[in-house]
Amino acid sequence: MLPTHDVDCPYCGKFLYTALSLENVVDADAPTSPRLETDERGNFVRCAHCQERVPMKPVVTIGGRRGFRLAEEIIRPR
Repeated sequence: MLPTHDVDCPYCGKFLYTALSLENVVDADAPTSPRLETDERGNFVRCAHCQERVPMKPVVTIGGRRGFRLAEEIIRPR
């Protein structure tokens, strides 16, 4: 089993999701994953605490599963 750890919201610092690896990847098909949304700016999850839109980037895990991680774009200050 892969190591897991919690990833915090880059805006408010509270829990956002549990990651599968050290690269902050969340399994897109797991029933406990946060709901991924898509709009004209791309993929994102909504923080349950501050309601901020957190950009996500699609990735494929070593095992070939679909996943997402925090996008590398600059996060705007609040």
